[in-house]
Order: sequence, then C-alpha cells, then structure tokens
Amino acid sequence: MANLVEEALNFLKKNINEVIQLPIDMNCMNSSLVKRLAGKLNLYELNDLRDKKDKLRSKLFMKKLEFLFEEEHNMLNRCVNCGGLYTSNQREWMKCSKASTFVDFYGNAVAKHSSDKHWDINKFVMFLRQK
Repeated sequence: MANLVEEALNFLKKNINEVIQLPIDMNCMNSSLVKRLAGKLNLYELNDLRDKKDKLRSKLFMKKLEFLFEEEHNMLNRCVNCGGLYTSNQREWMKCSKASTFVDFYGNAVAKHSSDKHWDINKFVMFLRQK
C-alpha cells in the first residue's frame, strides 16, 4: 500500500495543475499526505500552481513552511528594536537600523538585531493566513 501511495503522490506532483482543475474535493487528503506532497514540490512549482478555488494551494504552502522551519537556521525571529524578521543566519550579517551600535573586537561598528522573546511565529503565520 505504501508503494501505491508514493506512486499516487508522484503522479499528483507531475500533474498537479490538471488534477486541481477537476471538479473533485481535495479535502480527502489528510495532513500527512499534504505534507509529503509539499515535500515533493519546490517553491517555484508551488508559486506557479493555478488553484482558483484554493483547493490545495494554501495547505501546500503551510506544509512547505513547516518543512522550512524544521531546520534551525531557517527559524524566523522578530527584532525588538525595528520589528523586522530575520533568520539566525541573517542575524550575523544583517544590520538593524534601530539597534544600539557597538564596536566589535576588530574595530567594526556593529548594530545587530535582538530577538523578541515574546513573539510567537505560529500566531504570526496564522495572522498571515487569515489575511
């Protein structure tokens, strides 16, 4: 049965635009299947997806976000000073326009983002989804 499910997901990936145009209810796909399908699609394929009735597109984007946020270096943080969003990797090289500037060991002026400990990414994503 696992092979059949995998084959069906591969077929769906290859023909997703045609399948979405069919007059069928896509709510029969559970969360784990949608997540597996999202893992097979890249961001360009998701972006090019034509889904006028939003049968599946928003669910696929949500699952793709889950995949991206599972990696520690992709975790989003919000800056207390400027309110901007950044990842852990970006904090090292991004400058915060409203942060206090200090001089590092090498004599460089540095203004780094400071993460907001009370900011919840899940609430933020749900807010974006509602909009």
